[in-house]
Amino acid sequence: MDGRSNMILQHSPNHWSCLPTAFAMVLEVPVRDLIAWIGHDGSEIVRPECREPARRRGFHSQECIDFALLQGYSVTPIELRPCLAPTPDVKPYEVRFQGHNDERFLDYIYRNQCVLTGRGRGTGHAVACDHGTVYDPCGLVYDVDDADTFHFDPLTTWVIHAIR
Repeated sequence: MDGRSNMILQHSPNHWSCLPTAFAMVLEVPVRDLIAWIGHDGSEIVRPECREPARRRGFHSQECIDFALLQGYSVTPIELRPCLAPTPDVKPYEVRFQGHNDERFLDYIYRNQCVLTGRGRGTGHAVACDHGTVYDPCGLVYDVDDADTFHFDPLTTWVIHAIR
């Protein structure tokens, strides 16, 4: 990740591996290597009452963050709509950045390589993003401004930088 686009589209090996696939694209490693390092393929059925892919174990962002750190990269989450509450039993309120949360969020996306997580077609979804160009593990490449056209609603950007 040297500031110019090196991103190569990788396809998710199944419907529950979009998160490690997105991280693999930004970190420039084959997704199979990242999944092998994690130590499981996410296929275990842990919620049999749910539809695919929600019934699968899947992957947690912390698993991908640990791998990124070992590769020499930091990962910083930036939320579109951050909320704050003093305790879990108190209703949170949305933090507003001078009324410009959308612009702030997009600024991070356009200035960085990152992983975007959010909602896609009724379930959680993750994509890689290179300065505003989305690389979707489903096999699509599009501008982040067109995300709604592709049924993706990004809620968090995980900004990835080399540790100096």
